[in-house]
Amino acid sequence: MRVHACAAPAADELLAPTIIERRDVGPNDVLIEIKYAGICHSDIHTVNGDWGDSPAASI
Repeated sequence: MRVHACAAPAADELLAPTIIERRDVGPNDVLIEIKYAGICHSDIHTVNGDWGDSPAASI
């Protein structure tokens, strides 16, 4: 399943629209439709590296 998302390609880059591939919904999963979402300010701190290195920064 392909879904639209926003992601920061690196710790020093801005969030940008992207498409991610999700695994198929399994027999023990619940599929929900999300129409709107926001971003938490702590996500911005993590992207900026304000709290030091994060495991996501090395992906």
